Amino acid sequence: MPIARPIVARYLAILIAILAPPALARSARAGEVLHFDLKTLDLGPIGDDEHVFHAFPFTNATQRTVRIAMSYCHFCAAPILDKGVLGPGESATVVLELDPTGKRGPYAASVAVSEEGRPDTAVDVTLKGDICPRVWVEPTSMFPHLVRGREFSSSFAVIGRAKGFSIENATSDLPGAGIDIGPPAEVADCGDKARRQEITVRFPTDMPLGRFGATIHLTSNDPQARPQPVTIDGVVTGRLSYEPTTLGARLVPDEPFVKSFEVVADSGPLVLSSIDIESRDEARDLALDAVPTADPNRRRVTISGRAPLRERETVTIRVRITGTTLSEPGEESLTVPITLIVFAKR
Repeated sequence: MPIARPIVARYLAILIAILAPPALARSARAGEVLHFDLKTLDLGPIGDDEHVFHAFPFTNATQRTVRIAMSYCHFCAAPILDKGVLGPGESATVVLELDPTGKRGPYAASVAVSEEGRPDTAVDVTLKGDICPRVWVEPTSMFPHLVRGREFSSSFAVIGRAKGFSIENATSDLPGAGIDIGPPAEVADCGDKARRQEITVRFPTDMPLGRFGATIHLTSNDPQARPQPVTIDGVVTGRLSYEPTTLGARLVPDEPFVKSFEVVADSGPLVLSSIDIESRDEARDLALDAVPTADPNRRRVTISGRAPLRERETVTIRVRITGTTLSEPGEESLTVPITLIVFAKR
């Protein structure tokens, strides 16, 4: 007696399900090209002293040869793929690296693995963790704006997770700076207890005008910890300053130009006494204009003119501004340089 076709089909399906690898059978039903048993691994709390690697195996779930393509997150280490071409049912491994150096809090590395030329087959794979540094400095960079003659200080915090942690010494290569180390205080960090200290930098009041840089080095009582240095990138101005701090243009000979900047009073309202072109350096037809802005502490200055007739490497125009504020007596002057780079005609 012949066996009915539906019954034959049912037995064949059962036989395929028994003989095929479980992952391959599931993938075939789901229409997958690349099958991963594990796509995301959360490591939980991890330290910041060593890189973490983890291998994610996967399988070609099709009945054809597949060429692998990968795209990974910005600022991540490149994933490691052991095979670039997989035959039917063949397996491979992609390894993700988590670099916790200089990081704190939730962090992840990810990669999208797909069949080459078919982005719709991409599988997102992620390795993540909660980075808990042994010592954390925040912030590691300071950008102070100092007014010459006035006292100014700025602070940062250091958190250490070792028992009894404390900062024992802080030194700076900024002459005349004072550093105060605050007492440790217990805080919660990464689900545990830690110790936090505030470090205050007192800047000298007689620093020269202009930009300056310095570094603060920290020493703790934890022999296994090397706290990050704190960098300082600051500027010293008088009561008057200007923005933007860099002014210039690229021109051909005799080309017209218009440049604007704002004079800023540290404590206003601002009153301009005079504004003059101190140095022309062969620029032609120069004119100045100063107008109020919505902020009484600021005035907008516009300089216009034409580039020199002959080619030169650089041309510098210097505008000298004198003013005062209603809140403080005494005038103050500043010079604003405008650099024109003059090239041959295009």
